Amino acid sequence: MNNAGEKFLTESGVYKLVFKSRKPEAEKFSDWVTDEVLPQIRKTGSYEAPKKKNGGKEKLSSVNQMAKNISGLLGKAGVDDKFIAAEIVRIYTDNGYPVRSPIITEDNKLWDCTSIAKELGIMSMNGKPHDKAVAAIIQKLDLFTDEIVRTAYSRNGHDGITVQYKESVFAKVREWLEENGYPAVIEYQLANGNVNGCKVIYNF
Repeated sequence: MNNAGEKFLTESGVYKLVFKSRKPEAEKFSDWVTDEVLPQIRKTGSYEAPKKKNGGKEKLSSVNQMAKNISGLLGKAGVDDKFIAAEIVRIYTDNGYPVRSPIITEDNKLWDCTSIAKELGIMSMNGKPHDKAVAAIIQKLDLFTDEIVRTAYSRNGHDGITVQYKESVFAKVREWLEENGYPAVIEYQLANGNVNGCKVIYNF
């Protein structure tokens, strides 16, 4: 969990889930890593997959299984269905089986704590968007389950999950600020029950 209260499933976390699984396909993956990948890394310092006779294109059955496994993992992690669908599209496309992207009909923009802070001018003392202060405000709000959206992301070779919020949450944060007179310190509760505060300045 980061300072904004957002949860991420890292690439290493995915591997840990796979290694703990007793499913046949997971055990096959574990055997491949321990019997082929790691020994080659120890010998050469890197791993290079063998060239495929079919021009590097994975068999469709293998891609189907990969998509099924990833879909299951993301589903258990609470990722929204439409973003799971987008990730499955990426898997098929990257492996040479391009498919049409799902149409996301929802018009509402999704916000994370940093983008909310930037839009509402909630800044830290050094002038940067204060995502932690926004997370502190959200901690005080009564949110509905469907106002919180978990999305998969891929950045710098790492896959994970981030928490974003619907437009209604943005409106609730703005309303809270107005009702509380744009306080200079926004308090939040720590996991141990203690109360801390975020010092903020406002840039309108």
